Amino acid sequence: MEVQEDGTKLQLSIFGLLKSYNFHVARTAAEALKQNDPGKFDNLEIHGLFECDWHEFITAKKKEIKQEFWAFNGDTVVFVNGNVLGSTQTFIEWATKNFDYEDYRPLDLYEAMACEAYKEGFEKTNHDYVYMDVTIDDKPVGKLVFELYSDTCPKTCKNFLELCSSNHKREDGSTVTYKNTIFHRVLKSGWIQGGDENFSVHHDRRGILGMANKGRHTNGSQFYIALSPAQWMDTKFVAFGRLIEGNNALMALENQKTYNERPTAGQKTLLGDCPFCHRVRMTAALKNVEPELVFVDVTHKPESFLKLGGSSVPLMQDDELILKDSNAISHYLDEKFPPANILETDDQACNSAGVDIFGKFVPFVKNKDTALDNSLKKNLLDEMRTFNNFLSSRPYRFIASDNLTHPDCSLLPKLYHIKIAGKFFKNFDIPKDFARLHEYVQAGFETDAFKKTVYLESEVIAGWQKHMK
Repeated sequence: MEVQEDGTKLQLSIFGLLKSYNFHVARTAAEALKQNDPGKFDNLEIHGLFECDWHEFITAKKKEIKQEFWAFNGDTVVFVNGNVLGSTQTFIEWATKNFDYEDYRPLDLYEAMACEAYKEGFEKTNHDYVYMDVTIDDKPVGKLVFELYSDTCPKTCKNFLELCSSNHKREDGSTVTYKNTIFHRVLKSGWIQGGDENFSVHHDRRGILGMANKGRHTNGSQFYIALSPAQWMDTKFVAFGRLIEGNNALMALENQKTYNERPTAGQKTLLGDCPFCHRVRMTAALKNVEPELVFVDVTHKPESFLKLGGSSVPLMQDDELILKDSNAISHYLDEKFPPANILETDDQACNSAGVDIFGKFVPFVKNKDTALDNSLKKNLLDEMRTFNNFLSSRPYRFIASDNLTHPDCSLLPKLYHIKIAGKFFKNFDIPKDFARLHEYVQAGFETDAFKKTVYLESEVIAGWQKHMK
């Protein structure tokens, strides 16, 4: 690019990674050109950016300019009069050729400048910052560094900081922390959710950090990172910060393989041996409720669980109320959250339909005495046949109506276990001549409430393996 000969001043614009020495080499050169020949250069436009801001900027510029700029992969870019000149190296060559620019400063100096500018970039906002080390399949993929808008959302930021630093205490004295927890939900181009109010921050960009909740004034410890602008979230969820460093780690999280929005990598905590928990989660999904989930290894019960009187799962705590039975929890959720009692049915035949199937399956699948297999299998098939006949006598898609009700939420997770564990351990399939039962299972498994809460098949198998010893 040649310099202008009509006397019009040149406008230099420099954008780059604040922590890169290349940016500071270009910045220093631009400032020297302006100082040495102010008549030829207009005011400089210089922007040192954090990593995620840089990624957002350069991605937008590539979409805008297209052509050969798609291949640009540097960490600093220079524009002259709004036109792309190129990288730092290209800019220095241009400055040397046209203005006899010389630079004798050592590389160590620029690296020191980059370090100092990076530090000042954090300090000048007066915001708090926190980072998370991220691993996938036990392999480190980088850090996520968040800027917290502590001046706008002080209480939420303080809560998040404590959860990151292991200093957050429940009323019972137990510690709650994000350390060693998982990102349990990934929606590509949507958001990533993890974790064991003020609505003034907008979801206007990738990397916005917010607290997941089930409505105003209901924040817990689950948080999300937006993967794209989502203005619809602005008055529904509390956004209180943004990701500024760790774009590669964020992309690694976003690009994980998932099953029903749940990452499949590194599934070490196996949670699939409890259809009763699945029932509660289905009920919550049907009521559009997202409770804070705390997963418990019942073979090594944590102290906080024991203090609530917990011996088995599911267990629910709502303020001072503690419920320890899936039936009680499900009916409580249905009654508390509007519209109330939409899952209820007064038909006692419906409430008792299929209730003995799972009780016949358990001894069959756990049996190791082959001499008993046929009789145990017959008991299971008899119950299935009875339920198949019941369904055939009804005009509905599900047990009590064309919509899911409590009996369905109770039975469908158990039928899922029978399908997976029965096939794996006993090579058992629901007989094809139980046509109405097959239709019921297919319809139930395709509902949103089931798909959003179902466990991986591998988790179900691993859960049952613990009972086979």
